[in-house]
Amino acid sequence: MHRLARPTRDQASLRRGRPAVWAVNGTAAAILTGNALVVAAVQALLAASEPDLVLPSC
Repeated sequence: MHRLARPTRDQASLRRGRPAVWAVNGTAAAILTGNALVVAAVQALLAASEPDLVLPSC
């Protein structure tokens, strides 16, 4: 599980003194944001390792 969805498990509304994403925008938005960040990271890694690879835009 990624970092943005983790706070939803323990219901901590603050992380490092700042409001958690889920507390501000809701659980669903936090999970979707985390999923989008994982996809973007994988796309960036693929693009860096294979510059000629064409990736679909989200």
